[in-house]
Amino acid sequence: MNPRILTLCLITALVAGCASAPWEGVSESEIAAWNRLNVSSQSAVQFNAAGVSSANYSQWLAEGVPAKLILSWAAVRIGPAEAATWLRSGFDAETAGLWKQQSFTAQDAVAWKKGGFSLDAAVKERAKGLKPIGVSS
Repeated sequence: MNPRILTLCLITALVAGCASAPWEGVSESEIAAWNRLNVSSQSAVQFNAAGVSSANYSQWLAEGVPAKLILSWAAVRIGPAEAATWLRSGFDAETAGLWKQQSFTAQDAVAWKKGGFSLDAAVKERAKGLKPIGVSS
């Protein structure tokens, strides 16, 4: 085979592969939306895989959640507004997710922690009908 044709074929395959692979599984309208938000294709694909659309991404930012933290909050199934509340209360996504799994709000978790209770202790005390000062639920 002619080396020029082989080189041209390789370059064409490389360019075509690079152009389509980063946006695999993302619709044209969603690609355009992510581009308007100046989000890289790699990040956009990660957000989409986590269930965070470009519109939803904007909600996260509007709530004050830093872009670098969105995936961790989405992973524990806490949405933008609630994540912002947990963040303002001093919790990271993983810790907030554990408290939320036990049906604590951010406000309640703060009160229990201020009372010196770990999550496990708070669960046990709450089961006895007790609560620290400031817990409303």
